[in-house]
Amino acid sequence: EDLAVTLDKTDRRLVGYDRKVSSKLPMKSLIGRSAIEHRYNLLDCHLYLCSPEVLGLFSDNFDYQSMEDLIHGVLQGDEIQDHKIHTHVLSKEYAVRVSNLSMYSAVSNDILNRWTFPLVPDLFTDNAVRSNVKYKRNHIYLEGKVTLSRTCELVKNVLVGESSRIGVDNGKATRISN
Repeated sequence: EDLAVTLDKTDRRLVGYDRKVSSKLPMKSLIGRSAIEHRYNLLDCHLYLCSPEVLGLFSDNFDYQSMEDLIHGVLQGDEIQDHKIHTHVLSKEYAVRVSNLSMYSAVSNDILNRWTFPLVPDLFTDNAVRSNVKYKRNHIYLEGKVTLSRTCELVKNVLVGESSRIGVDNGKATRISN
């Protein structure tokens, strides 16, 4: 998804927010700012920390059906006065919102490919119990007692759960990848 974000470099206030990379910024939003930063390489993870007054803004302004509508209303400042939006850009951390099947698949691949380290399957813990997942080459994870036939081939990016039996008793070669 395309996203153009303009930030005030001094206090990290949000100055511009648009789903089109070729967005236009009103001149009044730039007045009084010594340095701004225009970024188009960010992803909105949809994590918002709001004051209690934000709920009132939604109930007072029926035009706002989403946080994006509210963000535009605050930035344009026509109806909403004296409200500010501050940002925090993650540089080394991983955060994403899973809202559909393709995003779920993308995040699952990120986890299997260890982009979320230290949040990876072989280091996950459950109630302070050490993970029983073994990490193998090509991002293959085997949990606990797994039975694999000799003709079975795990190629890459695979997590096989506890007590799984793959290719056993079917007499055919089995291949699992991604």
